[in-house]
Amino acid sequence: MDTLIFIPSRKGNKRSEKKNQFKINNITLIDHTLKIAKNFRKTGIIFISSDDKLLVKKYKKYTFGYLRPKKYTKTGSNIVESILDALRWFNTHNLSFKNVLILPPTSPIKNIRELKNFINVFKKKKYQSLVSTIHMRDHPKLCVKKINNFKWNYLLGKNYQLDFDRLEKNFLSIDGNFSIAKVNFLKKYKSYLVKNKTKFFIQNRYVTIDVNEKEDLKIASYLFKKFRYSI
Repeated sequence: MDTLIFIPSRKGNKRSEKKNQFKINNITLIDHTLKIAKNFRKTGIIFISSDDKLLVKKYKKYTFGYLRPKKYTKTGSNIVESILDALRWFNTHNLSFKNVLILPPTSPIKNIRELKNFINVFKKKKYQSLVSTIHMRDHPKLCVKKINNFKWNYLLGKNYQLDFDRLEKNFLSIDGNFSIAKVNFLKKYKSYLVKNKTKFFIQNRYVTIDVNEKEDLKIASYLFKKFRYSI
């Protein structure tokens, strides 16, 4: 097994503390993610990275007793730094990996068949980095950036002509559902996303949800039912 299946689960901040333990259909987001990850045990080792001592103890089979250092748990911290720290920790236990697949619990709408295809594409094409995307629902020319109460700019040029026929083919949204990269790539760039180097995997849907607040769970629960992503 050459892949570390990395499941991040930090405590979070005061606004959304322990959001990875929010529940959809009475199952926590982290347990939903674990259920998916277990389908890939032949691919790699499942690992939960957390700074929560209670969670580390509860999921000791998947945390291996590792407690993420506080310096990698702050809001805005680069998740790749946490991954690299975990890789160093595994090296001290005589375990090394070639790839790291990250499965964020807060992006719960994952399809197992699609994830298998995603991993196969990464390995078959010998990519250095592959990130999941969906087709954009809103044309970027309809988006603006507010500067202040009096000024704003177009995000992407003036919207005199909108070619909606090209929208689905050319405009993608990086949804953070799952990403995979070579360890050497992560060490070099400290990121999964590098311009003109990262490849994109387009999922067969146009909706996504990133659970940051408890209110987001209502949307996530609806999507589970509508698209039959419950696991």
